[in-house]
Amino acid sequence: MNEGFIRIPNELMEVLMSEVINDSEKRILLFIARKTYGYNKKSDQISLTQFENKLNLSRQTVNVTTQRMRLVKLLRLVKKGKSRLACNEWLIDLSDYQDKLVQLGRLVKYDSDKLVKVGRHTIDSITKDKEKKEISFSQDVKSLSRDEWMAQAKLENPDIPDLEDRIEW
Repeated sequence: MNEGFIRIPNELMEVLMSEVINDSEKRILLFIARKTYGYNKKSDQISLTQFENKLNLSRQTVNVTTQRMRLVKLLRLVKKGKSRLACNEWLIDLSDYQDKLVQLGRLVKYDSDKLVKVGRHTIDSITKDKEKKEISFSQDVKSLSRDEWMAQAKLENPDIPDLEDRIEW
């Protein structure tokens, strides 16, 4: 069984096992490793179409993923293709890979912080508005302190989740 294997540097294996690397990043790194280390080369010319076809990723995913890895210098663009049809030459740069993983983790956090929060479905909003209930008490509340009053309100009205937000003092 001497044929059909690739020698992969330990540093690349560490990167691939990291929690920071997502699926598309792993797949792109492995594909580049196959095209470079698999043929005993430092870099190789790979077109976006090759990434798309071999990895079953969209062009946008390939572009965004390679840009993110280029930002942290995990991937280097050795030579840019001269036209839209020409291949770019890629190199995996594993020097200071631990620092690069930290930077990539920060990028992931930054990207997720920028995500727009998804609103609730309209039917949920309408139902929620209809379900606004009056706060009820079984005893006279005038003698209670603010904290006691809130504790009593929560006990007697557990079905009102935004109770504290609805109370004006």
